[in-house]
Amino acid sequence: MRYFIAVCEEGGFSRAARRLGMTQPALSRAVRTLEAAVGVELVVRTAQTVEITEAGMLLLEEARELDERSLAAVERVRTASRAEPSLRVTAQSYDAPLAAELLAAPGSSGRAAPEVPITVVAQCPGLQIGALREGRVDVAFLRGPYAPRSLDRELLWREPRVALLSAAHPLAGRARLHVDELSRDPVAVWPQMTPQEQEHWAGADHDGHAWLRGPEVTSASDVVAVVQLGQAIAFVPVSSLPLAAGLPGIEVRPVDGISPSELHLAWRADSTSMRVAAFVGHVTDVATTWVAADGSRAAVS
Repeated sequence: MRYFIAVCEEGGFSRAARRLGMTQPALSRAVRTLEAAVGVELVVRTAQTVEITEAGMLLLEEARELDERSLAAVERVRTASRAEPSLRVTAQSYDAPLAAELLAAPGSSGRAAPEVPITVVAQCPGLQIGALREGRVDVAFLRGPYAPRSLDRELLWREPRVALLSAAHPLAGRARLHVDELSRDPVAVWPQMTPQEQEHWAGADHDGHAWLRGPEVTSASDVVAVVQLGQAIAFVPVSSLPLAAGLPGIEVRPVDGISPSELHLAWRADSTSMRVAAFVGHVTDVATTWVAADGSRAAVS
């Protein structure tokens, strides 16, 4: 089932095999074995990609649920065996400082964050959802879009995105840009992102324009490096700018025609943890205070 999920999510056997750390022929045999067991064709193989059949789409949703529930069950047992209660929080690498600031800030009533050990783990965007659904973390700071299946969430705020360009970029001297002017520039991409997430990250979700896939990145410092070297551009939320501000070789420019970034707080829908509930209450309280005081963030609807 996990092999089948990987093939569907990666859109082909070669990339799925690399993701799983196995050979392509072995992966192909495994999926054929699954098709034989189910009794229907699940994917249509082409030279470069695969197309998921209607039966395959049905099984994919069920397979994801089975995978997530089995992993979450094991993680819940591990969590219950811990001597000291704790809270595990994940954020994208460029959101980790922001997450730490939200945790440290007092709420509108002056109350501090819940008195429980909190560990913030920086992860690639494409890995956060899996960690949350599988129970390896309790709460996640997520940037949309993503599939909300089996999750509860709160929208903290929406904010503009800006373009990061190399100082040597031909358009670096312009005060403001339109996304169409950057459509021929490769965009740094995060591994494990879904096609919908990649389109958003590349600034193409607003109008569906074609975009060029640039180097893969796994951290905020990777993003900075490929932009400084002129290998790619990036569209980032305004709140992440402290990581790039003042760095040599990088120019930050407002960009029109691009969708905003949404910051969500998400947790498993089946969670009954009072620690999670208290944490969510504190962070949403702080975020509401920030939005009311800071005009640079759009109000949450």
